[in-house]
Amino acid sequence: YDIYHELENEVKRDFDFIKKLNKEVVNNLQVKMHPGDGRFFDFQTKLRWQDALPHVKVVNPNIKFDKFKDNSKLFIFNYESTGFLQLININFPTLLILRDFEIQKKDNYKKYYDSLLNSKILHLTNESLVNHLDDIKDNIETWWNSSKTQNDLKNFIKLFANNENSTPE
Repeated sequence: YDIYHELENEVKRDFDFIKKLNKEVVNNLQVKMHPGDGRFFDFQTKLRWQDALPHVKVVNPNIKFDKFKDNSKLFIFNYESTGFLQLININFPTLLILRDFEIQKKDNYKKYYDSLLNSKILHLTNESLVNHLDDIKDNIETWWNSSKTQNDLKNFIKLFANNENSTPE
């Protein structure tokens, strides 16, 4: 299995996504890569980002997540990471793009993502995400705190990001 081919495709799609964003959004964009353990980032990922999109701020992947979170209004993840689950669990505005959703998810699991699709937390294409960002860029909090988004989010959290039983007794 060629993980580098998969990563290469994902990076190209991320570049395409950013190129479609309006200038105001790009000016406020910061890209924080997963610090990783070297397996996925030994082919100059940060350098490639800086070469392809020099106007986009690429931040140190080792910066403490909480510090980075506190200086942000919205997170966008391009994979289902622990960070995504942590942020939705604390009700922090977060978006997820899964461009290969149809082939990555078995049909019997797709239904669990309906609530995220319904509230536009989850996007399956760059175009959908770009359009949504255009719609919410001036008031992220209104979209995120709407009863529709919050209800859909709670349905997903209840199944996949609930930590009420995670504290040892």
